Amino acid sequence: MNTALNSLSKWAIENNMEINASKTVYQFFLMRHKNDNFDLKINSQNLPKSESTKYLGVHMNNKLSWKTHMEHTINKVHQRLRLIKQLTRATWGSTQDTMNTMYKTYVKPVMKYGSEVLVTASNSTLETLETAQNNALRLITGGVKTIPILALQLYTGHLPITC
Repeated sequence: MNTALNSLSKWAIENNMEINASKTVYQFFLMRHKNDNFDLKINSQNLPKSESTKYLGVHMNNKLSWKTHMEHTINKVHQRLRLIKQLTRATWGSTQDTMNTMYKTYVKPVMKYGSEVLVTASNSTLETLETAQNNALRLITGGVKTIPILALQLYTGHLPITC
């Protein structure tokens, strides 16, 4: 393992790249409950082990369960839905088309970002996205909880997120 890091340091020097050890962590993706700790070093600095890492906006934990990513995504979605909720209360009036467009361009991309990797996520993890979209569709349409979700999806033109 140490030779791999030495060759990494060597490659970085040869290619005029600098590895910032203070911003570098290592992570193992294993299904075991107990993961080993290694003494990994770059430029004589120990690298910390991480249980969860954010890479290109996707949060990956060492079990690849996507729960961490989903928690961050849902928090962002709720923040953005608050703005749509404020628009529904405005006395000057926002039309359903305006709110639908706002959802489509401002909220839904957050929900869909990184969705390719969510193929391996559990159904219960994915249901949180569907619930968030259902709440957004109710905000847009002014619908109550008893309206079937399929009717809201057809009316607003939004398919289920997990499709």
